[in-house]
Amino acid sequence: MPWRETCIMDARVLFIGEWLREGEPMTTLCERHGISQKTAYKWLARYRADPEHGLADRSRAPHRVAHAMPAEVAAAIVGLRRRFPFWGPRKLRAVLERDTAGRRRARSGICFAGKD
Repeated sequence: MPWRETCIMDARVLFIGEWLREGEPMTTLCERHGISQKTAYKWLARYRADPEHGLADRSRAPHRVAHAMPAEVAAAIVGLRRRFPFWGPRKLRAVLERDTAGRRRARSGICFAGKD
């Protein structure tokens, strides 16, 4: 038996069309189309949410980068780098960590005022 060549989008539209027209149980439709019930309900939910574009493939890329640097940290690095262009990454990191730790202690009240 030769392979059936079908477009994924056409298969999804055909499935949704049959589901809308016929009153068959979901199990029967899934068996006929060779998909799991989980996939079928996922397609139905997407179709109900957005009938026009809901069945199109979605990007699998993450919505945000987990290891992204906060904007204020990046701005602090760029600012220090512009003020001190000859400082390397170790020096910049040490200065930023010291500043951050000092600010944290000052906010929490652990830091004492300087000598009298």
